[in-house]
Amino acid sequence: MQEESMIRVLLGKASEEEARQLAEWLATDAAYQAIFDQLSISLQQASAQKYDTATGLEKLRSRLQQEKFAESDSIPIYYRPTYKQIFRLAASMLIVLGAGWLGLVWYWASASHKPSVAMMEIKTMRGERKQVTLPDGSQLWLSAASKIRFPRSFQENKREVFMEGEVFFKVSHNKKKPFIIHTDTLQVQVLGTSFVVRSYLNHPKATVTVATGKVAVSLAGASHKMATLTASQSLIFHKNTQQSSITSELNVAENRWKEGRLVFDKLTFAEIAAELERYYDVKIVFATPELAQCVFKATFKPMHLEQILQVLQQTKPFHYEHNRQNKKVILSGKGC
Repeated sequence: MQEESMIRVLLGKASEEEARQLAEWLATDAAYQAIFDQLSISLQQASAQKYDTATGLEKLRSRLQQEKFAESDSIPIYYRPTYKQIFRLAASMLIVLGAGWLGLVWYWASASHKPSVAMMEIKTMRGERKQVTLPDGSQLWLSAASKIRFPRSFQENKREVFMEGEVFFKVSHNKKKPFIIHTDTLQVQVLGTSFVVRSYLNHPKATVTVATGKVAVSLAGASHKMATLTASQSLIFHKNTQQSSITSELNVAENRWKEGRLVFDKLTFAEIAAELERYYDVKIVFATPELAQCVFKATFKPMHLEQILQVLQQTKPFHYEHNRQNKKVILSGKGC
């Protein structure tokens, strides 16, 4: 059931495969993506009010088993939800999570009275990067396995975009129209500056790093600011604990993202492997589980995957086997 997948992804409990399948399903219709975006915002509001969302998911699953999301027992995966069906899902969530979802129910119930907004979606596959220019002239650089959604024309009083993955923004200055970025967990607001936002679904951390100017960061759906960042500052948000910290970045340069450099700042091999999988479109397997906890610190300009592995080998000895035909890398060796 796709509605269950939505909740699991938003709660960080979905597998990578389920998250991928949901992303493909959402891409089939703007209506699906609009539902998911509003769920993301509303779930953060519910979390901020300390609802037990984990227990709520189980209750929601039980309720949905009793009252199907659609009338038929046999439903194609790619269907357009009616407002009656949408309202049922929202009502179920209201029962599960409490009054924090009332705004969501109202939003969906009144959606049919609002003019539709033509949305654009641009995404990158694993191993791919793209540069995008928005309707206001702002420039974006998308890293691998990332996605950005924005209206064909921005509203009169604000500029809003939705993103997943990692995107470097160079926002055109307009003090009358704040620029707002929505992720699965954070909301970033600026007037005009350059910065990078990183928030992959099912990744435990989200980060915002400022190259120039100033940005305000808050939880998705929350009204109060979590922090205000200035040039060379980075906010790290831990999705599971809802805790954040701010660090100083000594080398925050726009070219770092424009040129596609890989920066591993005291990351575990497991974290680095996840990054390399997206960047080079490969599957990395640890034959020695202890090796995954080794920590590395390095910066790489664009180069072949094997060159990166060879440099990392000089820091901590390990072995690798690269099967190019199957796009698979096996790592082995002693742990750290």
